[in-house]
Amino acid sequence: MCLDKKLITSRAHRRGIEACDLLGPDNELVHVKKFSSDTGSSVLSHLFAQGLVAVDTFLSHPDTWEQFRDKVREQDSARAGALGLRPAGLVYAIHRSDRSLNPKTLFTFARSALVSASLALSTYGVPLQILVIP
Repeated sequence: MCLDKKLITSRAHRRGIEACDLLGPDNELVHVKKFSSDTGSSVLSHLFAQGLVAVDTFLSHPDTWEQFRDKVREQDSARAGALGLRPAGLVYAIHRSDRSLNPKTLFTFARSALVSASLALSTYGVPLQILVIP
C-alpha cells in the first residue's frame, strides 16, 4: 500500500513525518531510496533516520499510531483493522544505481548509521529487514 507523502504529526513533529513509503504485506513500514556514488551517503543516512524516527514516534506517542491507522483506513479499512498496536517491522528497500549493493559497497558513514538504527530498533523489539532492489 502506497503511503508516500502521507504525513503524521505529533507535538514533536508539528510539520509532520513520513511514516513510510509503503506498507508491506505483513504490515511492515517500508522506506525506499535510490542512491549512487554521486548522491553520497547522506541519502542513506536520511533513509535510516526516517525509519527510526517513524518507529520512535509511534512508540512514544500512541495517538500517532491512530493517525497512521486512519491513513491506512482511507485506502483499506480491513487492512487498518489488522495493523495491531505497533509497527510489525521496518524494511529499508535500497537501490544502488551505479554498482551492486552489499556491506562492502555501502559508504562507511551510512554503514555506521545503519548499525545504530538496527541497535535502536532491536531495543524497541521491532524487526529490521534490508531489501536490496537490483
